[in-house]
Amino acid sequence: MSTANFTVEISAVDPEVMAAFARTLNPDLELNAAPCRIVEEILINPPRAPLDDGYEIRTRAVRDLGLGRFVLDLEAEIFDEAGFLIAVRSAYAKAWDEQFEPENFGEALYEIVLGSNASPGPLEIGFEILNHEHRGEPVAPSQPAP
Repeated sequence: MSTANFTVEISAVDPEVMAAFARTLNPDLELNAAPCRIVEEILINPPRAPLDDGYEIRTRAVRDLGLGRFVLDLEAEIFDEAGFLIAVRSAYAKAWDEQFEPENFGEALYEIVLGSNASPGPLEIGFEILNHEHRGEPVAPSQPAP
């Protein structure tokens, strides 16, 4: 088992578009949901249920930095490393039409949860990614590719 995490900072360039998109993902989302709740809804949008792809999200937190900027911190436990990497590579290939070899499990987590999910591009749904960093154990070359 491995632990992986990533941090991403975004700028809300169009909060109304973000809120509308969040409601397409979760129709039960309150009309006046807090900005941090909207950010969490749109950023944590993996293509399939995490448990089906070999990982479980352990902690997540969205911080409002003010002036329309937010930071998401997310940590997951990877309980099926081979299955997780197959899912990550598949999601990446579907999103970007190319192969992907993550440096570490944190980078792989970022891709499956946010970077290569099925959502439209960030600017299309009202935000811009300012920066991100990922941490996790290195992915060994011997781990299977799809």
